[in-house]
Amino acid sequence: MVSAKDTTMEDSDKNVVAIKKIEKAFEHKTFMKRTLRELKAVRLLNHDNIMSIITIQQPKSREDFNDLYVVSELMETDLGSIIRSSQELTDEHYQFFLYQILRGVKYIHSSKMLHRDLVLLNEEIETEEYIGEWKL
Repeated sequence: MVSAKDTTMEDSDKNVVAIKKIEKAFEHKTFMKRTLRELKAVRLLNHDNIMSIITIQQPKSREDFNDLYVVSELMETDLGSIIRSSQELTDEHYQFFLYQILRGVKYIHSSKMLHRDLVLLNEEIETEEYIGEWKL
């Protein structure tokens, strides 16, 4: 995952994005199906607590179409890093994190979907809690 500045976006406050490279996305049929299914599902979800996909970069040519590049919102950190940091966390912090995670998971479940990989590293943090970082 890398960060980049999107010069096509008008809102200069939100023009820094994250780009995730999914290497060899089409090498194995099972992995390819899972990747495409998850990307499609994430693009359909629209909720404050779920990180959205801005775009998926198209390849220059069919011959170069081995890797996918997914562009999404850039988050400040992940929940695992916050918990492992030396920052003092109160019960209110944990309550806030848990509430935001449960809010996002409830939305996912109400959409008749399941999150298959809910771990601390997959929980991206900004000023609000997001369920993000697809483990594809």
